[in-house]
Order: sequence, then C-alpha cells, then structure tokens
Amino acid sequence: MPDQAKKIFIDADACPVKEEVYRIAIRNNIEVLVVCNGGIRPHQNPLIKLKIVSEGLDEADNWIVGQVRRKDLVITDDIPLADRCINKGAIVIKSNGTRVDSNNIG
Repeated sequence: MPDQAKKIFIDADACPVKEEVYRIAIRNNIEVLVVCNGGIRPHQNPLIKLKIVSEGLDEADNWIVGQVRRKDLVITDDIPLADRCINKGAIVIKSNGTRVDSNNIG
C-alpha cells in the first residue's frame, strides 16, 4: 500500500480487481468505498462500504472527487477522474496496478 493509504476509493462500475482490493484492505485494516451507479452487491465486511450514486454522466467521479483527500488511494482507469484526484493529493492506480501521477497522466 503506497504510504499506507487512509481510505481506498474504487471507481467500481467497470473495475475488474474489486475482490483483490478487498483482500488487501481487510488485511491492512483500511476502509474501502466502492462507488457505482448500482448493480454491485454489498460486501459483508464492515470495512467495505458501498456507495450508490445517481445515474448520470460523471456522478460516481464527482462523488469520489468530493470525498477523496490527500494520501487516499483511488483505483480507476478513468484518466479525467485520475487527474482530478491527483490534483487533490490522492494516490491513483489503474486496475492493472500502474500508478498514475502528474508525470505520466495522459
């Protein structure tokens, strides 16, 4: 975990690595916020929280950006969302594990 993230945010609608993230977060006692427009089942572990946002363009992205703080970890393949989170001081990785930062975004 990069510098022990405070929280992990998953841009979940198309994220293929949710289960892997859950295992790591539980092992490290880190809260996970799974953000989507629906269709994802809640996890039984209380560290894993499901946040269902309204349908609509960028609703999940906007919610994540509104909540994310410095040193939080965001998992997304969405470059505009990654850029917005990096600007807030978050750590961003793609679902393949590649870190996205101001040097390699875009």
